[in-house]
Amino acid sequence: MLSVIICLLLAVHCVTAPDAGTQVLCMLNSLGSIDPPDGIRVLWCVREGAIAASLVIAGGLLAIQMASIVVGLPIARYMLLTGYSRVRSLRSNEPVFSTAVTATPLASELTT
Repeated sequence: MLSVIICLLLAVHCVTAPDAGTQVLCMLNSLGSIDPPDGIRVLWCVREGAIAASLVIAGGLLAIQMASIVVGLPIARYMLLTGYSRVRSLRSNEPVFSTAVTATPLASELTT
């Protein structure tokens, strides 16, 4: 029973993950339109499927692993540079409050 549930969840994941990626690509291709034309969506689905099929036919799992490394390395470098610049920016900014924050007196303290 558990293997059937796992297979169903895997099938749902394998359908929804590329669909979400295709939606993002279509939105970028149609200049931010929330509902891109169906032709663009079909075009991107066919392209993604052709790339995946060619990688599987060309070298199987090894080709897919190599492609993910080749694509992932520039993204990882970009993320490291972004993190470094974020830390550097946070360290160089001056504090928001230039003076110390003090508590205001209570109304009962003012009347005495």
